[in-house]
Amino acid sequence: MNITVPPELAKRLLAEAERRGLTPDQYASQVVGDYLARIEQARQGESASLDQSDVAGVDRPNQASIDAQWAAEAEKRVQDIIANQVQTIPAEKVFHELRGRHSQQ
Repeated sequence: MNITVPPELAKRLLAEAERRGLTPDQYASQVVGDYLARIEQARQGESASLDQSDVAGVDRPNQASIDAQWAAEAEKRVQDIIANQVQTIPAEKVFHELRGRHSQQ
């Protein structure tokens, strides 16, 4: 099996493999094997922890990008309210309805 990784991750894998005296393929196999074993342990209810170092190479959304998307969405919603394109509901009414639903359960 061949796996392609981003250049920055490849550099990290190469450096760590060299530091450990392993080939890059040996080190990558070891890391993936260990990671999959921890996942299997977690699925079986054993106490396995996946820390940040375990998933350092996994692509994650960029927080700045997420923040920018939320800011754009908030601005869009404000503009919709200003343009009367949506109907607002007073918080008091929302909470009253929620309390009513909660008391029925």
